[in-house]
Amino acid sequence: MPTASAPLASRRPFPFVTWLQRRLLARWYDRHVQRLDLAEVDDHLLRDLGLTVRMCAANAQNPSGRPDRQRFCLADPAAQRFDAARTIDAKPKEITMTITCFIRYEIDPFGKPAFEQYAKAWGQAIPRCGADLIGYYAPHEGSATTAYAAYSIDSLAAYEAYRARLAADPAGKANYEFARREKFILKEDRIFLKLVSGPHGPRQLFQTAVKEEI
Repeated sequence: MPTASAPLASRRPFPFVTWLQRRLLARWYDRHVQRLDLAEVDDHLLRDLGLTVRMCAANAQNPSGRPDRQRFCLADPAAQRFDAARTIDAKPKEITMTITCFIRYEIDPFGKPAFEQYAKAWGQAIPRCGADLIGYYAPHEGSATTAYAAYSIDSLAAYEAYRARLAADPAGKANYEFARREKFILKEDRIFLKLVSGPHGPRQLFQTAVKEEI
């Protein structure tokens, strides 16, 4: 004789299971909102976090957060449209290098040739390690002991990573040792400044009339 089915109340899940389901749902929703918020972060801040617009677009279309869904979201037409819109919107505001380091050197007045050799070595090592080198400038007219250098970098965080790469670079190590050995640098000061006058207008070229001597 068949037994009677159990009452409906006895089939309800344990309270712990219900609590766990609610916690997981709340956590999933919270992460989904975080992905949407991250998609609206400025591009230069994303670079500081090691992220790209493309990655955030894919995450915004991937509410589950599963890595195996990431490649499908990257190819999703909605993500591609989002990526294109962010790229177009970011172009007018894009500044590739935001912080410039200015270095003022006090050098030995008889150490100009050594400083020029020192500067040429950095002309190869600094760009290789990730900074945009503007240039090294040796004394030419006026003071014989003042020299300058300038390079740009994305951020102070990028500067710390760049300094670590430069210290580990073989040419960088050799150049530091060269400066310590020759002692042509008497004093060195540096300051970080931010460009505030850009974007600049195009340069206007003028022709200067030169009178021929008869």
